Amino acid sequence: MAKLLKWIPLWILAAIALCACNKSHAVIDSQNQQIKLSDWRNKWVIINYWAGWCESCVQEIPELNSFYQKHQKNIVLVGVNQDNLPKNQLIAAIKQLHIQYPVLQTDPAKILALPAVQVLPTTFIINPKGQLVKVLLGPQSTHSLEDIINGKN
Repeated sequence: MAKLLKWIPLWILAAIALCACNKSHAVIDSQNQQIKLSDWRNKWVIINYWAGWCESCVQEIPELNSFYQKHQKNIVLVGVNQDNLPKNQLIAAIKQLHIQYPVLQTDPAKILALPAVQVLPTTFIINPKGQLVKVLLGPQSTHSLEDIINGKN
């Protein structure tokens, strides 16, 4: 219970940050497309932090691709690479790993007041109200993500 309580202030900050997003809050994806965080309002937002050297990260990519293909119309799924790659190397890694969902060049963590990533992969789940509801450590599956958005976990 104490562990849960320590996350409450962070959840509140993330909720305030996501709800307060305006047109000036944006991130850039690997294709140089600007994504306004205000476009994420009223949607589930899944932010997955990964690295190319992380075996678990690479292993979960097909599951994330599957989840994205199934839910991309009503759920936001983005990846954030932690290798600090230049854009051309990031694009090469995305192609090599067959990532089908957007990967951001800019990290939204500061804007959204997300906790620091300590382990890879880490996945943040933000509900349609803008509240950080889960911080998932380790590889995820289509099933594990669907359980959360369907209220089963």
